[in-house]
Amino acid sequence: MKTAGYDVVLLLNEKFLSQLSGALLYNGFLTFNGKTDLCTKLKPDQLVKIPADLRHFLEIAYRFKLNFEPYINFLPDSKVGISFDIRSYFWFWEGLELKFDLVCTIIVPISVDPVNHKLILKFEECNVQELKIKLNYNLDESVTLVINPIFEKAIKAYFTAEENRFSINLPTVQKYLPYTTEIPQHVVKIDLIAIKTVGTNAMVIAFNLFDYKGGNENQLTDFARNCSVGIAISEYAMNKVYNFFWDHTYWSKSIIKSDTFHIGAVDKILDILTKVGDFVTNMALRITTLGFMESEINYLGSDFKYDLNIHFKNQPTFDILAGNRVLIHNLGMKIFIRLQMYVSYELILKADTSGFIPDECTPWEDDIPISKERYTVKVFDIGVPINDLRILKCQGKIELKDDNNVLECKVEDLELSLNGFVPEKCLFWGLPADIRDSLVSLYKKKLIDAIPPIIVSPKFTFDLSELSQSIPSGKKGKKPEIPWKLHVDGKKLEITDSEAIVAADAYFDELQKEIFPVPKYVVNVNNNEIHKSGCDSIFDTYEEHQRGYYLLNDALNKNYDGCKKCLPAFHKK
Repeated sequence: MKTAGYDVVLLLNEKFLSQLSGALLYNGFLTFNGKTDLCTKLKPDQLVKIPADLRHFLEIAYRFKLNFEPYINFLPDSKVGISFDIRSYFWFWEGLELKFDLVCTIIVPISVDPVNHKLILKFEECNVQELKIKLNYNLDESVTLVINPIFEKAIKAYFTAEENRFSINLPTVQKYLPYTTEIPQHVVKIDLIAIKTVGTNAMVIAFNLFDYKGGNENQLTDFARNCSVGIAISEYAMNKVYNFFWDHTYWSKSIIKSDTFHIGAVDKILDILTKVGDFVTNMALRITTLGFMESEINYLGSDFKYDLNIHFKNQPTFDILAGNRVLIHNLGMKIFIRLQMYVSYELILKADTSGFIPDECTPWEDDIPISKERYTVKVFDIGVPINDLRILKCQGKIELKDDNNVLECKVEDLELSLNGFVPEKCLFWGLPADIRDSLVSLYKKKLIDAIPPIIVSPKFTFDLSELSQSIPSGKKGKKPEIPWKLHVDGKKLEITDSEAIVAADAYFDELQKEIFPVPKYVVNVNNNEIHKSGCDSIFDTYEEHQRGYYLLNDALNKNYDGCKKCLPAFHKK
C-alpha cells in the first residue's frame, strides 16, 4: 500500500526540486554583495604596525551570483544537499579585482511545521561540506588563505541571516473541508507522524487524522516517480473524512431543484393526436362555413416543468473497488415531485375562395390566411409524493475536483422503480405506459444529477511555489520571492480497493523545456545594455536582470544601448 498504513501520505519528488532550483536561479537567489575589513582580524600588536592612512587598503568588497541553477537532492535523516556554482568577485587594494568561480555544497536539515504544513529548510543550521575554488590562474597562497575564510563566512552569513530563513510550501492537507465554516469545532484534526527521504529522489511525509496512531515508516516509498507531487489516502481515512463532513458541513441534506425538459417520444404521440384533432376541427369548420373556411393546426412541441424536492433520511455508506468503482449502500430519501406538462401549437384560419371546389381544379391560390395564433395549453399538473424511497443498489466513482482539490464520490447509476412507492390513486399512473417509462428514465438522470458529490478527502493545496520568509519585527531584509505562477497539471488518479493515489506535475511556464529559435541578443535591464548572447559581459549580470530578444532592432527601439565590447557600432553612451 502506498499509504503504508497511514491516513494520508504526501510525496515531493526531485522533478519539483528541479523546477524550484530554476526558479531560484532566475529570481536572484544567492545573489548578494558585502564588505569585510581585514583589520578586524589582526591582533592589536599587529594592527599598530600598519599606518592609519594605509589601513583602508585592507578593506575587501565582494559580490556573488549563481552561474547555474543549484542542484538539490534529498539525503538520509531528513536533510537536503544543495550544490551550487558561484561566480565571485573580490575588490581589494583600492582597485585590484579578482574574478573566479567557486563550487560549494551545503547540507541543510529539513523539518515540517505541523501547524502550517510547510517544509522548512533550516539554513541557519547548514554545514559547508565542500568548498572548492576553480582557478584559471595561480593565486598566491596568502591570498587564497584570505579569500577562503571570507567566502565561507559570507555564505554562512547569507544563509543564517534571519531575513533569509526560507520556507517552501508543500502540497498540504488543509484543516477545513469544503462547505464548512472556518470555526474551531469544524477543524479536521491532522497530526504529522513521519517525514522520510526515500533515496535521493523523494521526500515522503505521513499524516494521520482524528488521533489515529497507525502506520509503518519503513514501508514508505517513492510512489510517484514520474511526477512532481504524489498524494495517497486510505479508504479508512476517506470514510473518516466523509463521516466528519456529514456531521459538520453546511452542505444541505435537502435539495430543491426546478427545471424543464423535453421528451421526443411524447412529441410522437402528441403529433398523432394533433393530426387527428386537425382533421376533426377542419371538417367541422368546413361544414359550418359551407366550405369557405378551413383551419390548420401545427403542433410546436411539448415541455415538462418539474420541481424536485429531495431530503436524505440517513447517511449512506460506501465501499471503493479497484477500477474506480464505488458501491453506495442504504441510500434513503424522501422525494416530492411536481410535474406539469404544456403543449404548444399554432392555429391558422384560412378562407377558401373556391368553396367546395377541389383545390386541384382551381388555377389560383385559393387558401387565403385570415389569422394565425399560438397557444400553450397545460395538459396536466401532477404531484408525486414518495415518502420512503430506498435505493439499495447505487454505484459511483471518485473524482479529483480541480476547483477545490478534494476527492469526491459522485453517484453515476442507481436502480429506480416507483412501484410500491407512488400511491395507486396518483394521476401519474393514469399516463400512458410509454410516457411513464420515459418520465422514470428521465427522472433517474435528473435525480443522479441532483445528488451532490460526497466529500471523501481533506482539501489539498498544490501551491508549492510560494517562497516566503520569516522576518522578525523591526528587521529589514530583501524578501526572496518567486513571482511566477506555478501550474499543476497532468493529474492522475488511481483507485484500488483500499486507497486512492493522486500524482501530478508542477511547473513554471517561464521554465520551458525547449525554446526554438534561441534569442540572439540579451539585454541587461539593470544598466540598459544590449549584448550578443555569447558576450563575456553577460556572465557578470544577474539572471533576474536579463531579457532575451530575437531582433536587435526591437531592443534598440526600446532605447537600450549597445555593448561597447560586442556591439560597438550601437554603443552611444
